[in-house]
Amino acid sequence: MTSSPPITDIDPRYALDPADQNRTFTRDPMHFPFPVCPLFQSVHPTVFPPGYLAAAREMNLPIADFQFRYRNNYQYEGITPIIPRSVEEAQLQDQRAEAAIHRELGRMTQRWHDEHLPRLRQLLAELTEIRALDPAAPLDPTRIDILLDRFIETWTIHFRIVFPMLIGIQLFEEFVADVAGPDADAHAMLVGVYSESVAAGIGITDLAARARELGLASLMLETPPDQLENRLRETEHGKELQRQIAAFLATYGLTQGLFDFMDPTWLEDPTPLYATMRAYLETGGDNRAAHEAQNPPGRGGHRRNAAIAGGLPGADARAVRSAARHGAGWQLPA
Repeated sequence: MTSSPPITDIDPRYALDPADQNRTFTRDPMHFPFPVCPLFQSVHPTVFPPGYLAAAREMNLPIADFQFRYRNNYQYEGITPIIPRSVEEAQLQDQRAEAAIHRELGRMTQRWHDEHLPRLRQLLAELTEIRALDPAAPLDPTRIDILLDRFIETWTIHFRIVFPMLIGIQLFEEFVADVAGPDADAHAMLVGVYSESVAAGIGITDLAARARELGLASLMLETPPDQLENRLRETEHGKELQRQIAAFLATYGLTQGLFDFMDPTWLEDPTPLYATMRAYLETGGDNRAAHEAQNPPGRGGHRRNAAIAGGLPGADARAVRSAARHGAGWQLPA
C-alpha cells in the first residue's frame, strides 16, 4: 500500500488561517444555497457585519463579532459571542439584553412607520437616481463609499427589526401553547393578515387573471418565459398587459431569487415573474380569492377568539382580544 504525498500547493485563498483553527464557521443554506460571485464575496463582508453588529449593540446582545469565509465560492459565517467572566456578569448581560428587547417589542410598529419605512423609502429613491446614471461615465470613488455606507445602514435597519421580531415570534408561540395547548399552531392565528408579501402574491395572480381576460393565456402557456416579453409586444393586448406588469414592477421589481449580485432583479430581468404568472395560469391559482376566504367579512374566528378569551385569566384574555381586534383572521385553533 502506498500513501498519498502531502499536499504542499494549497491555493492561498483556501488555506486555513491559523487564527481560525479553534473557530466554527457554518453555512446558511436557506439564504445562500449556491456559490456566490466574487463581487458579492468582496462587498458582503464589508457591509453586513457592521450593520448586524450595530443593531446587536443597540439591543445589548452578547455578540462580539461576525465574520465570513469563502471556500470554493460558498459562504461560511461565524459569530463570536461575548463570554462573561462570571455568573454575575452573565446574569447582568442577560438582564440588559432582555430589557432592550422588551423595549423594542413595545415600539416596533411605531418605529416601522415613523422611522424605518420613511428612511428605507429615501434609500430606495437614492438608488433609483444612481441606477439612472450613465454606466459608461467615469467612476467617482466617492459614490462607491456612499453606496457602501447606505448598504451598512440598510442592514442595520434590517436587524433592528429582525432581532425583536424573532423574540416576538418565540414569545407568541409560547403564549399560544400556554393558553391553547402544546399542539396549537400559533401561526394559524396569523393567516389572513395583510402584508406587502401578501399584496405581491395577489398582484401576480391578478396579472395572470388579466392575461386570461385579454385572451393571452394560450400565448403565455405556449411561449418560454424568457421569450414572453418580446412576444407580448407584438399585440395590442400584449402591450396592455405589459403596461400593467410595469406598474407591478414599479412597486415589487427589486425582488430577487437569491441574495447575490449575479442574480438580477425582476426589474432587470422579469423572466421569473413571467414564469410565475405562467404557473398560475396552469394551476388557476387565485391569491386574492384565497386571502378573502381566510379573512371573511364576518370575522367569525374573532368571535371564537372572544369566547376563548372569556375563559382565560385577565392578562391572557386581554392579549387574545387584542389579537382579535388588530389581526384580521387571527384565530386560536379549535
